Amino acid sequence: MALTVVQEAHPPFIPVGAHAMTIVIEYPPGDPGTPPHRHYGPAFIHYQDGNSRDDVPVRFVVTMLCEPDQPMLVLVDDEELEARRDRRAPRAN
Repeated sequence: MALTVVQEAHPPFIPVGAHAMTIVIEYPPGDPGTPPHRHYGPAFIHYQDGNSRDDVPVRFVVTMLCEPDQPMLVLVDDEELEARRDRRAPRAN
C-alpha cells in the first residue's frame, strides 16, 4: 500500500449547522487567482503544484469548514485589506 500523509490536524470546534466543502481549484498559466479574500472557518490546502506559477496550470485541493449561515468565501475590499496590512507576510520586491 502506498500512503502518504499530506496533512494532519486536530479538529476544530464545529458548531451545529456548520458545513464542510472540499474543492479542486484549477487556474491556467499566469492566472492571478482569487482576489484577496477570507473564510469563516479553517481552510486546509494541499498544493499539487507550485503556487502562482505562470508557466504551467496550477491545481490544488482545498477543504474548508464554515460557520453556520456564513458564506464560504468573502472577497475583501480595499479598506479591509489596508486595515489588515500588518497581518500579511512581507513579500520580496
